[in-house]
Amino acid sequence: MGKEASADGVTGGEQISIGDYQRRPGMTATLTPPPETAAPAADERCDRCNASGKLRIVLAGGSELVFCGHHANRYAEDLVKITVDYSTEPDFDWRGSEMITKN
Repeated sequence: MGKEASADGVTGGEQISIGDYQRRPGMTATLTPPPETAAPAADERCDRCNASGKLRIVLAGGSELVFCGHHANRYAEDLVKITVDYSTEPDFDWRGSEMITKN
C-alpha cells in the first residue's frame, strides 16, 4: 500500500487531495475599487507614434493606452467612446475631457 501525505507534509495522518474545498478559503464577494489612473511617466511613449506620452486612458477591460498630445486630440471623439478613466500631464489640455464631462 502507498504512503499518504499528511497536512503537515509527514507521511501518515490526514490525507490531502486536490479539490479539498473544506481546506480552501472561500472567495469574498467584495469588489475593490480600481487604482487611480496616473498621468503618463516621463519615459512612457505614445502607442501610436512613440512621442512622449501626454494622455493615459483606461479601457473597460482594464487595459491602458498612452497617447502624445497630437494623437490624443486628433482621435478624441473616438477615445471618449472607449475610455473608462483617464489622466493627463498637468500642462496638457485634452479636448476629450470636455466631451466626457458632457456625457
